Amino acid sequence: MIIYPNGGYEQCSAFPDTLYDENAAYCIPDDSELAAKYRALYPRAQLVTDEAGNVADVVEQQKTEAEVAAEKRAEYEDLSVDYIRERYSQNDENKIIREYLANPAESAEFAEYNSYVMECKARAKSEIYGEGV
Repeated sequence: MIIYPNGGYEQCSAFPDTLYDENAAYCIPDDSELAAKYRALYPRAQLVTDEAGNVADVVEQQKTEAEVAAEKRAEYEDLSVDYIRERYSQNDENKIIREYLANPAESAEFAEYNSYVMECKARAKSEIYGEGV
């Protein structure tokens, strides 16, 4: 298995355990524990090298604060929608919103829907971000 400087990797059965591409930075035996670990952790695999520059280990690259925040936001949005779907289908939502836009003065159904959506979002926010958020 060869590993490129950008972290991408490749295996070629015709050249096992060989640094066959001059653009590659490292070569790890295809059937080694390190290669299996790299494949399992890819694309978050990070090489650890020894003083001589040889691959000594593979660890999982830590996520940035922005990545963690984006994942939490996506979880929150997905959970909010799941809760909303317990009562309203996508078609039901579209109908309620269309009717509201056509005649805002008669918005009792929209007010009930909107109140429920806000409850769902608060519930999801509490579950994803913790109590009191």
